[in-house]
Amino acid sequence: MADAAPAPDAKAEPRVELLTGWSRTAPTAATVVAPGSESEIDGLLAEAGPRGLLARGLGRSYGDAAQNAGGTVVDGTALAGIHDLDSSAASCAPTPASASTR
Repeated sequence: MADAAPAPDAKAEPRVELLTGWSRTAPTAATVVAPGSESEIDGLLAEAGPRGLLARGLGRSYGDAAQNAGGTVVDGTALAGIHDLDSSAASCAPTPASASTR
């Protein structure tokens, strides 16, 4: 049985994960969070620690594919993209992925 989808405003639980690139070299541990809403991303940006926040897609890069050793990595695979980014206000607006684009 498939897991139920989280509620639209449900906060994703962070997890510590060992991340690598496509070549699987130089793995590093980072806290990974998969936001599902604009407000959750805004909160992550506002609370970013000293290592900052790094966006990650599918991790298909040779080398350090969005690895942030000891920091926070935002798993963007549940999002179709970002349609608005305001760095001065530390805000962005993601486009949720539909089931057909995952």
